[in-house]
Amino acid sequence: MGQRAVVIVIVLALAVGSSFFFYSKQAGAPQPATGSQQNSAASFGLDKQAENPEPLKIDFNAIPDIIAEIDGVPIGKAGYVLALKGFQRSARKFGAKVDKEAFQKVKKDIIASIISRETFLHEASKENIKADEAVVAEKLAQVKAGFPDQKIFQNALKEQGLTEDFLKKEIVKAVIIQSLVEKNILSAINITDEALRNYYDLNQLEFEKEEMIQAAHILARADAKSSPEEKKKARERIGEIKRKLNEGADFGKLASTESDDKAAAANKGDLGTFSKGQMVEEFSKAAFSLEPGEISDIVETQFGYHLIKVTKKVPAKVVPFEEAKDSIKAKLTQKITGEKIREYIKRLKKEFNVKVMV
Repeated sequence: MGQRAVVIVIVLALAVGSSFFFYSKQAGAPQPATGSQQNSAASFGLDKQAENPEPLKIDFNAIPDIIAEIDGVPIGKAGYVLALKGFQRSARKFGAKVDKEAFQKVKKDIIASIISRETFLHEASKENIKADEAVVAEKLAQVKAGFPDQKIFQNALKEQGLTEDFLKKEIVKAVIIQSLVEKNILSAINITDEALRNYYDLNQLEFEKEEMIQAAHILARADAKSSPEEKKKARERIGEIKRKLNEGADFGKLASTESDDKAAAANKGDLGTFSKGQMVEEFSKAAFSLEPGEISDIVETQFGYHLIKVTKKVPAKVVPFEEAKDSIKAKLTQKITGEKIREYIKRLKKEFNVKVMV
């Protein structure tokens, strides 16, 4: 993700409530895990569903009308209340028990985010930085494109107690901050080829790519919930498919019509390219023992019975410097940008004599 996009995403999330931007379409089928995955409730400081979760209670009347002061300008509580209500809705939606300590941290983070944003906007106003309407329109279109259709987009806004006009105003603020950061921070960042080479030489393990393969499979599902009789039938069915393949049947066609993995079946059984650690051990061991064009014997995993066909092998290699150069630059730019932004906001807060009142 480019630095301009990073700035916009961060500001939007802070401005109108993170849960609105975490919306995503549900997949038609389970996807293979490629690492530990966090549930979105956990990322909000919420525990998993409790048997009798207590509703999150927030005394909004106890929040002072003015939550901060920046350069003598009072900051009202509206944005803070909006963010807290968004968090409250998320807690209710997940039916989750809220950890008090985690909630205190959430409140502290919200306040810090609001103050940072308002401090940036105050400085931008002093520098007479305006939002480019074309950029605002583009960013609004990008947000809308993250939803399957307009109706779902409007429902998501309504669920968060927002309007499209409010969202557009928040995007205007985000674009102003983006322009401020580009002018005063990004424009001054210059990473030399020597720095890129030094990073590459000192972090060689990062550029070692393990062996990968591209493979397709046919699945006769028989998982832990299946009865012995169901497992027997699945084993017999995959055996019959294997017999057809031995007689010359087309693997892709059979995968499309016979496999219980419907997501892969839609693409003739293709699973794409993967490394050993991305698949369960039994599947991976069998797949990596094959040469391109070969079809495995029946392989049993926790999901059922598989037939695997390897279509391509990608040998292990060390990514050369010229190929890795752009990704190194993006990584270092992001790191330096984060450091510079923290230094910049610290300086501005001191300059504007920021006072927090909650």
